[in-house]
Amino acid sequence: MTEEKTMSISIRLAGVRKFLGSPLFMALNVIVGSAFLAGRAYVYGAIFFLMEISVLLAVSDDILPTILPFLQLCVTVLPCYNSFDTFIKYVYLAPVPIAALAFHFIAYKKPIKVGSTFYGIAAVAVAVTTGGAGAISTEEYTSLSSLFYMFTLGIGMCGAYLLLKSQLVKREDYDVRDRLAETMIYAGIYASIQTVLLIWFAYKSGIAPDGEFADWLWDIRIGAGMFQANNNLATILMMCLPFCFYRLRQKKYVYAVPLVIMALCLYTGKSRAGMYLGIIEIVVLTAVYLMTSENSKVRKGVFIISVIGFVLALKFVLDLLLSGKLVSPTEARALLLVRSFDDFWSNPLFGQGIGSRKNTDIYNGVAGTMIWYHMMLPQIYGSMGLVGIAAYAFQAYGRIKLTVKKFSLYTLTLAMSYFGLLLMSQINPGEFCPFPYGIMAVIMFIMMENEPDSEWNITDLGWRQ
Repeated sequence: MTEEKTMSISIRLAGVRKFLGSPLFMALNVIVGSAFLAGRAYVYGAIFFLMEISVLLAVSDDILPTILPFLQLCVTVLPCYNSFDTFIKYVYLAPVPIAALAFHFIAYKKPIKVGSTFYGIAAVAVAVTTGGAGAISTEEYTSLSSLFYMFTLGIGMCGAYLLLKSQLVKREDYDVRDRLAETMIYAGIYASIQTVLLIWFAYKSGIAPDGEFADWLWDIRIGAGMFQANNNLATILMMCLPFCFYRLRQKKYVYAVPLVIMALCLYTGKSRAGMYLGIIEIVVLTAVYLMTSENSKVRKGVFIISVIGFVLALKFVLDLLLSGKLVSPTEARALLLVRSFDDFWSNPLFGQGIGSRKNTDIYNGVAGTMIWYHMMLPQIYGSMGLVGIAAYAFQAYGRIKLTVKKFSLYTLTLAMSYFGLLLMSQINPGEFCPFPYGIMAVIMFIMMENEPDSEWNITDLGWRQ
């Protein structure tokens, strides 16, 4: 091949790669994906995004363009509850993305780097792997679901960190911060479309009494939990919301539109966690981003009002919790909370193990999943005991320390995105679902590691943009 022809191919490939990261490409992804959602062709939509990700991995030396279709893939399959038997039929397609992943990280190999948050991930890997020692049976420990979650939450997450850390670097051809912000906003729009469509499908199926759609839509007492996907959609929306605030703080006011849409979908999606914890997140986000104002009087006023607002929002949620309106004392989540203390005390050092089937009398899950407590803290001490508590505390310390060290408007946005996930994880599986939540948490903190150290001064809130 002549040098001239090689250069021509390189120029064309560079053009293709530029397009793959453009807002236009993201918008097209949302449009195409929405067609699958509208037609309820969830399986075909999942296959489409899986193949798209494979192509992107092969064609582009950049990993960022794969994040949007990855999140879209996860959103697309949310209505497919208990569909292990459906998707296992397409296992023959697995070699395609596996080969694409291998090709990408070999062909576009970059130096392996280790940042500060890796050590927290490694500590969690130890806790996940040793969880249940002395309590869990060999059969439970070596079951396919147990091995899957132990690997993906533990050693596999360490490997994912190292590979992603080598790829998520600053580039000369575009601003990676803006690219991730746009990616998350488009993902939030896609999750909103899925929410609206599922609401409509639920309504058309006759859930709303006497066709009173407006009353049914806005009454939080009716239809909570009407479709299985609601909590996951709310989690994704809460992770995406901070990026809309970030854009607004940059005086890009058009992003008020997706912000309002996502906030409305948090409420109308009928996820109790999304409704109530979303209030806390939005209060915090509003306060945090207004406090970055250049006007010191605005900052001080917002700080006072936000503290009051946060306390009231927290009281509102706690009142609902204690009254049984948020979590009924007879539902599985509440019963598992009580059981978690017994699980801890019966094996305080290592807990029961994440592969334990001990609590199937309360919650049995679906094929291919673990027996979640559906709450992060009980999951830690109930499944991993004191070792788990120490590991997750160490990880939390590292992440908080990094946030302070790198403090800026952008790193604050990353932290707020994780805050949304963390809130939802308190009454949902959350971070214990490696895809997409565990891996997205890793990505957020890798992006934070790549930022310069802050010269932030707490006395004047002189934050970098």
